[in-house]
Amino acid sequence: MLNTYLKNALLAISLSLFTIGSANANLITQDILFDDATTTEVLFETIGSITVDTQDSDGFGTINTWVDFELFGFDMITEADAAGNFALFGLFEVFVDLNNISAGIEFLTFDVTESNFLFYNFQGLVDTAFGGNFFIDVFDFGGGLYVFGDLALGQASVVSEPSMFLLFFTGLFFLVAKRRKN
Repeated sequence: MLNTYLKNALLAISLSLFTIGSANANLITQDILFDDATTTEVLFETIGSITVDTQDSDGFGTINTWVDFELFGFDMITEADAAGNFALFGLFEVFVDLNNISAGIEFLTFDVTESNFLFYNFQGLVDTAFGGNFFIDVFDFGGGLYVFGDLALGQASVVSEPSMFLLFFTGLFFLVAKRRKN
């Protein structure tokens, strides 16, 4: 009987290890950095952060699904928020090299409206293949330029999501082992 429990537990663990590669995704978090370009000295400061899930990619590394993020303390409007208002539109795209996720986000572009007062529009682009620093501009809906400067991304922090199968079967294994002791 013990032999049967042990065989079942080992089978469950081997099945969970088999599915780890396909069940795991990675969360990539990076700071969004800004330099207002008013001085000759480059002084990047953190103005927000972004977290993307590689599971949301199209299989080639492009992520077009909206990600909730903040810039300058403003919460960017999401696709769900904009769905009820036809006047609001936005663009959001991220590219991650799935063969080198530790490098982080390689391309980020957005054209979104903040959702607090619907007063500012944020446009930005970062492409690390061409030096990493590109632009951000913020317009108010009165037509005035509010902020303009260089945009960059900080060091990537990559966290693997645990496989639910592994957690389930590990728990099952310990239950079987505990039952065996009793």
